[in-house]
Amino acid sequence: MNTQMKQKATKYKQSILVLLFVLLAMPSQAVVITKSFTGLWQQPDHESQGFDFQVIDQNGLPQALTYWYTYDTEGNPMWLLGVGDITEETVSMDLMTVTGVTNLQNPDPATRTEVILATAFFTFEDCNNGSVEIVPTAINNPGTSNSISGTGGIVRIQRLTSVQGETCSGGISDNTTAQAVDEEYQQFMGNTGVYPNGNARFEFEQDRENTEFEVEVENVPVGSYNLSVEGIIRGQIQVVNTNSGTEGKIEFESPVVAHKLLLIFDPRDKVIEVLEGNTVLFSSDFIPTSGGTNPPQSSGAPPFANNLETKVFFNNTGVIASARGEVELEQELNEVEFEVEIENVPLGSYSLFIDGVEKGIIRVINDDGGQEGELEFRFPSEVGKPLLNFDPRGKLIEVRQNGNTILEVVFSVGAGGGTTPPPPSSGGSPGAGTPPFANDIETKRFFNNTGVIASARGEVELEQEPNEVEFEVEIENVPLGNYTLFVGGIEKGIITVYNDDDGTEGEIEFSFPQEFNHPLLDFDPRGQLIEVRQNGNTILEVLF
Repeated sequence: MNTQMKQKATKYKQSILVLLFVLLAMPSQAVVITKSFTGLWQQPDHESQGFDFQVIDQNGLPQALTYWYTYDTEGNPMWLLGVGDITEETVSMDLMTVTGVTNLQNPDPATRTEVILATAFFTFEDCNNGSVEIVPTAINNPGTSNSISGTGGIVRIQRLTSVQGETCSGGISDNTTAQAVDEEYQQFMGNTGVYPNGNARFEFEQDRENTEFEVEVENVPVGSYNLSVEGIIRGQIQVVNTNSGTEGKIEFESPVVAHKLLLIFDPRDKVIEVLEGNTVLFSSDFIPTSGGTNPPQSSGAPPFANNLETKVFFNNTGVIASARGEVELEQELNEVEFEVEIENVPLGSYSLFIDGVEKGIIRVINDDGGQEGELEFRFPSEVGKPLLNFDPRGKLIEVRQNGNTILEVVFSVGAGGGTTPPPPSSGGSPGAGTPPFANDIETKRFFNNTGVIASARGEVELEQEPNEVEFEVEIENVPLGNYTLFVGGIEKGIITVYNDDDGTEGEIEFSFPQEFNHPLLDFDPRGQLIEVRQNGNTILEVLF
């Protein structure tokens, strides 16, 4: 078995072990009352009686509206009406009747009297079964008795009908509408300092069919930790030993799938905490629009970002003519990674310097393709990788050996990057407004979906090389047709979407100097709002 296969097998075994601990810690499943609970519910232990239960929207908040079809103590048919606030799997309400009104009477509020006869407490076990506790109310009028007196107690209810087209999972995804926009958020949680090397993060994903929420903890002692959402314990995270350190996670999904918990709460805009006993270890306000929290100011690391990747290739100083390498910075929503790779140099140790300060050792070993070595830093910390506690952007990156600089480059990022344009013989100088030539800088951003086409996605990429600059926009998962590209509010071209083996996709690529079938890149997209529009609607957008 080769090394790669062994690593995969080990990782699989570790995942099974973590999963086993999670399963052992799973609490009993509950449900949340959603619009899918709307329908008729019968009382199987009573003849011809039941509830018309409806989930309604009252000023953006869910409430339950109920009609109880029953009989009074004399055996006369009657119905009672109630409205109450929903709290996950329960709802309580007063049940009232109306007196003083005759059949088909004209509107006349003066003849109408509302009388509360009982309080009802609904609890649902699952999508098809529940119970209602009926507590009769005392009537204060002298000589008047409660017409349902003596009928109190707990009654079983079972679903009789449901709304056409509705399916019930018991989770929050049942409330997702067809017009909902796909959402995906990752966020790093703040460390309170109890375990300084520990880190935690959570991830939330929602589309029109599924909703998922996951919390992961790393580099804390083996044991059991509580997950709290807005002060309510939602489950336990079992942290176990793995080859890469200690880790544990808890996963929720709606509709529920094997080995996960049913997601019956919405974590968005809530306080997420990981606790050991009553001690808070990690905490974060889940604010979906924030894109994640930045690393602590004291870390010195570059900020988190929306999947921004920057790569620069080293310049060879001539000490070792065959030497080459690259520097890459990846800024994601909950982590930042900085990696330096070198190859085609003799076996041995090489020192990495950032702005004249030594940051680590790169060990070059034999590989199938020759000699190579790498050094990767990360924030938050990860076992086996040095902590990224410095910002390499705009700094001189050097690889040295025995006092000699083998490779070097100024790590320019984004709009501040780029070297002086080369002379015309190497490809020509960009025109006015075009990004400058540079030493192989790649910048990529992913579009934000505005919700007009929920499945739409795409990316924007700028490549600055020593003798050419390319700017490319790709979109996918949108209907066939033409889409207009706008940069800084100005139309720059048309993207034609066609069928591909994996779905629908389209792209447009600009270049300088101009290449065959590519529009001339005569504008600078850096720092501009990039939009993809159709029929006046913005489908995708991102500030590049």
